[in-house]
Amino acid sequence: MNVINEGQTAALAGGADRLAAWDDELEELYARLSGRGSFRWDADSDGLYRAARDRAAIGGRLAMRDTMGRAAALTGGYGSSYALAAGQREYDDYLRSLGEAMPQYYAMARQRWQDEGEALKDRYAHPGTPPIRGPQAQNGNG
Repeated sequence: MNVINEGQTAALAGGADRLAAWDDELEELYARLSGRGSFRWDADSDGLYRAARDRAAIGGRLAMRDTMGRAAALTGGYGSSYALAAGQREYDDYLRSLGEAMPQYYAMARQRWQDEGEALKDRYAHPGTPPIRGPQAQNGNG
């Protein structure tokens, strides 16, 4: 005859709670995997791209001012259409280099998205260990 004491009853009840939590985790992972959809990239919502864009704009403005100042110094301190055009070219070069780097930011964002998906798949395929059920729980032969 198998007699279960109060401690074993509490352990079995705790196992049911752990099993329910494990099932909830699997359901949540499946929902996240199936709801991911296809990859979409918005440069304005990408933090790395925004930081690079801000650096390019600031660097471009500084280069433009410096170039215009150097050109003005050549004419005795007066601005000219040449100074304005040279400064604008410097600014445009900074922004052009940002535009040329956009495919790299896209690729990095896509790689992050793929890595997140792989991590979700791995967690779904190998979730936390479920609780041990039945008599194996009592004698440690799980």
